[in-house]
Amino acid sequence: MTNNQMLTLIIIICLVIAVMAMFPNFFKGIGRLIVNCAIGIALIWGINYILINVFNLEALKVGINIVSAIVVSVLGVPGVASLYIVQYFIG
Repeated sequence: MTNNQMLTLIIIICLVIAVMAMFPNFFKGIGRLIVNCAIGIALIWGINYILINVFNLEALKVGINIVSAIVVSVLGVPGVASLYIVQYFIG
């Protein structure tokens, strides 16, 4: 890595930290959405695994896609429950 690339990288990192310091609540909210999404998708994957392999209920499987990720990010664990309730009534 050349000196110019290193200097550019340091400047970009400083700018990102400065922007995050100016808007801490915004980035805290974004972080919460990302954590909710990760936990929710892992929960959906685990419930799907149990429903298919233990109880042999293929009809209740909820797909992991952008819509389910958004629902789970915004609503959290109740969003996971609502996805399965909707799947129960549709499927």
